[in-house]
Amino acid sequence: MNSDWQYVLYICYIFIFMFMAKLLKEKTGFFKSIIVPTSLMAGFIGLSLGPEVIGLFQFDQHFYSPLVSHFMGIGFI
Repeated sequence: MNSDWQYVLYICYIFIFMFMAKLLKEKTGFFKSIIVPTSLMAGFIGLSLGPEVIGLFQFDQHFYSPLVSHFMGIGFI
């Protein structure tokens, strides 16, 4: 069973990935010239550092699935 602080840690992972993507977008000339949303870059960073590829971070799929679907709906509105 996960504690409440585990969910706070998951949210911090999102902020870290967004910050890494923002820095990568600002400092790299390749990403300055093409239009790539920061959130998409952060998603690819999280996917590559997640448990499926490198395994640096462990994620709870039951936490992120509803979170992503709700935020996609809010972003669409």
